[in-house]
Amino acid sequence: MPVRTVKAVTGTGDWIPLSVHDGESRIQIAVNTTNEGRVEYTLDNVLDADVSAYAVTEYTFAAATAAEMAHPAAAVRVVMTSGTSTLRVLQTGNT
Repeated sequence: MPVRTVKAVTGTGDWIPLSVHDGESRIQIAVNTTNEGRVEYTLDNVLDADVSAYAVTEYTFAAATAAEMAHPAAAVRVVMTSGTSTLRVLQTGNT
């Protein structure tokens, strides 16, 4: 079953957990904005309150953008430098 999420973000967005049970799944990310920010991912379990997730920058942007992640991730989020955005995440495969 695909994981679909649409979320409005100001500042640092919440982590969006992804399925880690299928290494072949594809993760598509789209950010609708006219402002600057970055997309981050983590390999840590963001659902475990005892874990402080280590964030890695996937890419930065200064306008609306879309991309496919080239590697697995346990969760993604967007961090806005200014303004707001709408983050869309779609994970497909045998999740």
